[in-house]
Amino acid sequence: MAATLFASLSSSDGNWIVELEDIAPDGGNKRVSIGWLKASHRETDAAKSKPYKPFHPHTRAVPVQPGRVESYAIEMRETSYVFRAGHRIQLLVKAQDAPWEGASYVYRLSLHLPRNEEVRHTVYHTPEYPSSLLLPLIPAKR
Repeated sequence: MAATLFASLSSSDGNWIVELEDIAPDGGNKRVSIGWLKASHRETDAAKSKPYKPFHPHTRAVPVQPGRVESYAIEMRETSYVFRAGHRIQLLVKAQDAPWEGASYVYRLSLHLPRNEEVRHTVYHTPEYPSSLLLPLIPAKR
């Protein structure tokens, strides 16, 4: 799974946290997967990347130009999950983790140092900036 966000920041750096959730008909929710990316480490290696698994070499930090729309390819943790009939999917896009929101091993892997300044994150979803979520689909056997 991968999320591609076309977005702008009001600062030279920021954090992206994306969470995929299963929303039950009664409104209950369950986290299915999580992904994260530091904005200044958005560079990808095209030769090593796949649509569902962007490869970030993390060899250098490239500051974000505030206000400029950039593409952020965010790998999400592998999972195998069945969404039941009547359930919905929800993608949460956040700028910072909160350690009190979960204590699973996968979640602890995603904790980032917070920014010491307020950063506005603006996500675009237009024909020019098609933010998206790539999910594998395996049809149910009948």
